Amino acid sequence: MTALTLYFAPDSCARVPLIALEEIGAPYRIEVVAFMSGQHRSAEYLALNPKGKVPTLVVDGEPLSEKSPSSPGSQSASRRRISSLHLRTVFREHG
Repeated sequence: MTALTLYFAPDSCARVPLIALEEIGAPYRIEVVAFMSGQHRSAEYLALNPKGKVPTLVVDGEPLSEKSPSSPGSQSASRRRISSLHLRTVFREHG
C-alpha cells in the first residue's frame, strides 16, 4: 500500500489535498506545520519543500509539492511525469 503523509497548515490552501484524501478514503498521516512559529522555514521542512510552502504531500517517502507551470522546477520533466503518474495510481488504488 502507498504511504501518504500530508504536511498541512490550518486555514491554508492545504485543505484541498486534505479533502481529496478524505474523499477517496486513502489512509494517510497528517503533519501540522506551525506557521506562527516558523516551522515552514526550518531546515527539516525545507528539506521536503525548498520553497517552504504548504501543502506538501509525501508519497512513499518522495515529497511532491505545488509547481507553477510557468516556473521551472527543480525536478526534471521526466520526474514530474513520474510524480503525476504516481499520484494518479494512488488515487486509483483508493478511489
